[in-house]
Amino acid sequence: MKKNVLVIWYSQTGQLTNIVQRFCSSLDAAKIQVDYCEVKPIPDFPFPWQDEMHFYSQMPACVGLKALPLKLLNTSLKEKYDVIILGFQPWFLHPSIPAISIFENEKLRKLLNNTPVITLIGARNMWLNAQEIVKEKLNECGATLIGHIALVDQAKNLASVITVQRWMFKGLKDATFFLPRAGISEEDIARVAVFGELLSTNLLNNTLPQLQEAFEDGNSVNVKSNLVILERTGVKNFRKFAAYIDKATDTTIRLQRLRLFAFILSKGVFILTPISSLRSKVIGFFNQEILKKDIKYFKGINYQKDQF
Repeated sequence: MKKNVLVIWYSQTGQLTNIVQRFCSSLDAAKIQVDYCEVKPIPDFPFPWQDEMHFYSQMPACVGLKALPLKLLNTSLKEKYDVIILGFQPWFLHPSIPAISIFENEKLRKLLNNTPVITLIGARNMWLNAQEIVKEKLNECGATLIGHIALVDQAKNLASVITVQRWMFKGLKDATFFLPRAGISEEDIARVAVFGELLSTNLLNNTLPQLQEAFEDGNSVNVKSNLVILERTGVKNFRKFAAYIDKATDTTIRLQRLRLFAFILSKGVFILTPISSLRSKVIGFFNQEILKKDIKYFKGINYQKDQF
């Protein structure tokens, strides 16, 4: 019997669409039936973000995991799939609003139920908390996570802060004399086809329980110890700032608080990042064994509550 795979994803810039297509090219070659279901929130988010404050104002809703209605660009979906590939990106160290909205869509929740799922992330550099939330949501849907792939921008942290902002707000992605190209490299995107081949092999051989081990052998995920520490601090700060903004019932005060958040995130990061990096190195030095366990956990597919 022919195997059927469904891909669900949202892409604002087109980068995740390229990743999905590369991954699935191996499935198409193996004669596996692939259905593509790109989703769009209602209303959709613009690219580039013409108004920077429009982007920053999404933070409280994103951290609060607030969903929007979705438009499914493919409505001719089967009732059941052998595997679902879920592609998503983090915003503000949490699943993007379109990503979290997938779990509130009745049709998609039904498809996820009792189905093996592979998560496919495209991120700047921090995705751990977003993946933990997605793991929890998959559990709530009755899905089984069987594989995980995370692609990130390989540029240095402060450089990628500049390039991602230039890309998001001006639509400029190419390298300049001083800055690298924004986003995930073409080489890393091309390499994701290897993981599609691994899925094809294990799906056709009915050995899906072995898939994650094969993924990890292929270096599907790279977890840096200093980013574990930085992200845990960042998640706490985002949650505090989201609560601070949401407490403002007056529109003017809320806007002032949003502007303060936007300034800290876009400008203050250049002062705070070196300090935070030094702090993370010191903490990491005295907690090496704990961090080794953390790294092993975050590379895998098991779920334990309250990691953040």
